[in-house]
Amino acid sequence: MISYFYLGELLEARKHGDCVLALYDPSQAERWMRVTAHDLKTLVGVWSCQWTWMLGYPDRAVQLSDEKDVHARQIGDTFNLGFALTLGAYAFAYRHEPGVLFERIREITALEKEHNVPFMDQVMVPQVEGMARLRNGQPAEAILSLGRGLENWYARGGHSRVPYLKAILAEAVALNGDVDAGLSLIEECLDQISRPGWLERSHFAEVLRLKGWMLMQRGRADEAEEPLRASIDWARHQQAKSWELRSSTTLAQLLRERGDQNGARDLLGSIYGWFTEGFDTHDLRVARDLLDSLN
Repeated sequence: MISYFYLGELLEARKHGDCVLALYDPSQAERWMRVTAHDLKTLVGVWSCQWTWMLGYPDRAVQLSDEKDVHARQIGDTFNLGFALTLGAYAFAYRHEPGVLFERIREITALEKEHNVPFMDQVMVPQVEGMARLRNGQPAEAILSLGRGLENWYARGGHSRVPYLKAILAEAVALNGDVDAGLSLIEECLDQISRPGWLERSHFAEVLRLKGWMLMQRGRADEAEEPLRASIDWARHQQAKSWELRSSTTLAQLLRERGDQNGARDLLGSIYGWFTEGFDTHDLRVARDLLDSLN
């Protein structure tokens, strides 16, 4: 399940996650936790809320995330709950909801102080706090938190999630005024993604979109179009409607600036019209406002 997720095969990940839940036996949960340090139902929830958002169901993703947290609190294991509240909160970063992320951080910080779980304090919390700071309009603070979380993750031999974490660090760096440094970090992400034996592509579409967005900030719109279209192509391959919407919005902005109103409207209107929920979320509001300006 997790491997399929990181390979970007979201539907296959969902299929295997459903199999785990079908086989889940609460009476065996403690035994599995002793072996893996995770409750398997919680573990599925950590990733299912993410792929559900990516597949285009932002409200369902919140429901799954909340259900996972309730279950993890009932289980009562500190590390398992910490995992749920940190990695399992990424859906709120995707939704651009820093307030919820800060709530999760406060809860796990209180647990960490009581039970002393250094991995949470040094790796997981700084990563999520960096996301929260970025979405809260604090790029300088986001850079510090994400940098700390990545450095401590590397020190423990961690490499998964790095393309996404480094990409949002790049976004924070660009928003803080150094677009060229942000682009350099994006190229590092793309190098890792394409490395033989790695191919971590769960967030590939967003990495490509950020490259296009940064090129636009540097006035290099002609160069920006290629990674933006590649981002949309990969999102469509994954059936990742939320990534497709976000990248289509950025490309539509580029087309509008170029004077291609019809192309921008056709591109964005098609994917926006697919959605059936989440209309109050950041990405759908931005897309809707852009569409209104194109009509």
